[in-house]
Amino acid sequence: MTTAVLIVKVALAVMLLMAGTAKLAVIHEFARTVSLFAPGAIQTRRRLVGAIATAFAVCEVAIGALSLAFPRSTPVEEAVLGVTLTFVVASVLGFAFHRGASCRCFGHLSRKSFDATGIGKSVLIALSAAFVVSSTPGREATALTIVGHLLLLGTGALVAVATMTAVKELEASSETM
Repeated sequence: MTTAVLIVKVALAVMLLMAGTAKLAVIHEFARTVSLFAPGAIQTRRRLVGAIATAFAVCEVAIGALSLAFPRSTPVEEAVLGVTLTFVVASVLGFAFHRGASCRCFGHLSRKSFDATGIGKSVLIALSAAFVVSSTPGREATALTIVGHLLLLGTGALVAVATMTAVKELEASSETM
């Protein structure tokens, strides 16, 4: 059971790192998605919408990195669950009010839109996070030294750099077409 929990935990952490980094790489596009959910008075305030979009993406990256580097932290796993629940809410509201619009959940790395499949995927992701929260591995399975934590943080940084590079490359190639 511990191995399954750790596999799901790592997959969620890497997904959050990639999603947050991909959003940051093209934050202006993710801000358009955020504006779909903002009240009318806020929709017209581009800086505020951009700040909200940036804050969400930075939180995704930070929570993903912490989850990867600190596998025994229940508060971090609860934060992962919280973020994944926002995915469910956004998917349902997006499907209800903005069906077919791009969710920009992975920046240029995906072409996902608000649809029933997206709701199903977001529910599956949230259920995975709930599984991790309810089954956080014990001390013996996740004993790490400071060096181990730092190496995992470094791994997270490599994932973020690779994601940023891929998004920027896709953005550049789409501009030349």
